Amino acid sequence: MHYATALTLAVTLTAMPAHASPFGIDMGEPLSQLGQTVDEFGGKFKVESPPTQHPTFEKYYVIATPETGVCEVEADSYSFPSMFLNDRFKQVREQIASKYGVSRDIVRDKYPPGDPGLQWDERSGAELKDGIVRIMLLQRRSTNEIMKDDAHMTIQYFYQNFNTCDEILKKMQETIAAERQKVDQDKAKKDAGAF
Repeated sequence: MHYATALTLAVTLTAMPAHASPFGIDMGEPLSQLGQTVDEFGGKFKVESPPTQHPTFEKYYVIATPETGVCEVEADSYSFPSMFLNDRFKQVREQIASKYGVSRDIVRDKYPPGDPGLQWDERSGAELKDGIVRIMLLQRRSTNEIMKDDAHMTIQYFYQNFNTCDEILKKMQETIAAERQKVDQDKAKKDAGAF
């Protein structure tokens, strides 16, 4: 290892608190404390500048509701040639394992189907803390024909309040869908009256 790299890593690790939350975002933290956020959809918000950033990741998201605050933290890596995916995945895996311990292999059924990944949770024997109940690190290969040689990684941290948050978001989506259906039905009745 180069001296400069080792020194940078040592300084970074000693500057981090012992129980730092993922990217400096705590469970239950209100959106208002995260600075500028962009509403993506369904309770998912892009965090423009999280308190702590990792050099591998470029996009940071949270899932949150007013009732629960933040219940999930997610980050997407920069895109890179897929031939480097295994090495970069291993590097990030080792960094997570140094903090949380043992993971287990998983295969996601979406994003696209079959993307392999790792999960840290009670079942794997991970030493989770700070309200985290599950961590997922996923490999993502592009399904776009033009960018077929590109890949990236996604990491997700799920907090103890995730199930409550998820229930609230599902109810909110059901309410929105019912309201849209009523608007569509009213419009159809009105349009039918034009005949």
